[in-house]
Amino acid sequence: MEKPKNLELKPKINVSAIQTERKAKSAIQKLRHAIRYHNYRYYIKNDPVISDSEYDKLLKTLQELEEKWPKLQSPTSPTKKVGGAPVNELETVRHPYPMLSLKATRKSDDIHNFDKTCRRELEKKKINYTAEPKYDGLAIEIIYKNGHLVRAATRGNGEQGDNVTENIKTVSEVPLRLIKNSNKEIPNNLVVHGEVYIR
Repeated sequence: MEKPKNLELKPKINVSAIQTERKAKSAIQKLRHAIRYHNYRYYIKNDPVISDSEYDKLLKTLQELEEKWPKLQSPTSPTKKVGGAPVNELETVRHPYPMLSLKATRKSDDIHNFDKTCRRELEKKKINYTAEPKYDGLAIEIIYKNGHLVRAATRGNGEQGDNVTENIKTVSEVPLRLIKNSNKEIPNNLVVHGEVYIR
């Protein structure tokens, strides 16, 4: 993602000088755009363009503005991610699509049968395979509606799992709001399956 032309990397906002909701809204939007961009540079690209102290100052300014103007608060604001406490009591939710798991095997016959099936279905005489270590974490489904994170759930029994939306918001690498990249449109409905793990 390239830096948008009109994006201010370090918007200078004087909270005490903002006296109208219109000016507060403009300042909040500038701060949110900047912080989302910095999150992308830090967590996704691993190439931050401002210091940690400068980032903390932007986040603190945004928090102050949102406290001063509570009507302008948003559930997808960057302030809702930092320092969030995981929830212990979880509700059960149904997956829009089954969350299937990989089948484990320790028999060589199963491997050979798998290869035969692949070659037959793909109509190939030979197939190259890649083997790599498997991350053993927690399977997670994240649902975005119009680019906004609306729900996250564990695999559970594959048909339904635990609602861990508030917990997943504490994972810095998971965006609360998707950013448009080049000419690709953000889908209205996006279901993402992934793995959460600790190195």
